[in-house]
Amino acid sequence: MKRWLPVLLFCLLASACAKKPESPLQWLLGLIPPGETVFIDPQLAEFLPPEVKHVPLPVEFLITADSTPDPTRPLVPLPQVPGVYADQVRYMLVPGNSEPSWLGCAVAGWKSVGLLPSAPGDHGYNLYRRRDDAPTVKPGKVEPSPLIALPDGSLALEKTEVSYRQYVAFLNEARPDPSILIRWIDLGRMDNPIVRDGEGYAVCPSCADHPVAFVSFGGAEAYCRHLGRRLPTDGEWLRFAQGNDKRAYPWGDQDDVTQYANINSLEDGYVNSNPVDAFGQGAGPYGHLNLGGNAFEWTAGREGPVLRGGSWITGPEWTRNDRHESNFAYARNNHNGFRCAK
Repeated sequence: MKRWLPVLLFCLLASACAKKPESPLQWLLGLIPPGETVFIDPQLAEFLPPEVKHVPLPVEFLITADSTPDPTRPLVPLPQVPGVYADQVRYMLVPGNSEPSWLGCAVAGWKSVGLLPSAPGDHGYNLYRRRDDAPTVKPGKVEPSPLIALPDGSLALEKTEVSYRQYVAFLNEARPDPSILIRWIDLGRMDNPIVRDGEGYAVCPSCADHPVAFVSFGGAEAYCRHLGRRLPTDGEWLRFAQGNDKRAYPWGDQDDVTQYANINSLEDGYVNSNPVDAFGQGAGPYGHLNLGGNAFEWTAGREGPVLRGGSWITGPEWTRNDRHESNFAYARNNHNGFRCAK
């Protein structure tokens, strides 16, 4: 036995040296319990423990300091299986060492559980876990935004953009089948603050009064139709924004946009979206709020859906009344909202 002992020790030592050392990223991902699912960059999936499932992060969360995104580019929605919701995924790994600003008001539903600090040439990673104790609001009956009419009374448009609170109430009243729901709104995004609550839906309080996003053109139409209203046409929306004086912006001709609208700038006081009743100083000619900035608004163009007004992710030029963006009817982006007309 004694003559075999040196050989045995040599084999054990060789085996230990040959074992691939655990990387810091593997250590971080090792904090995820077996059987869980994580939002992650697909290129990093090889570092995951075999018992952990993964789904791809939306493209916005893959942006690093070295990237220059085009905020007006239509984002094709990620595939989503009917009946599978983001609140089933309890972890996410995002680049960077601070709170991911792309989460917007939904950041309240997550907490950091592990940090991989940045190194030279690397942006680091932050591992987040969905909060089990995050408060939610489950509204009942839809309380629609008040309508403001043109002076001649021929047409009226809702004063504010439709909020998460209002859209969740609509979902709780309509109870759409999962195959319909997926066409209306993307609930497969971790930055969508809408979660399931029993047989219905709820939203975190910090997002309840912000403009609902991730809604398709059809999802916006369905909401308006539920209230006996409809989406405005592109020309109708423009009438409310321009007024009789054909102003350059909804609030007038002043181009110091950050005083009047929420755009891609911290000077306006918001990192992401703002409550739908904010920015009273930027009201349109008839009193409508946030026609410029906060969320792009779906309208019905002659050749398809048109987005108006710019958003919290776009530059000041997109709040001009002469700017618009065509988009796919199925697009469910994190900065597309709407309001109804009648």
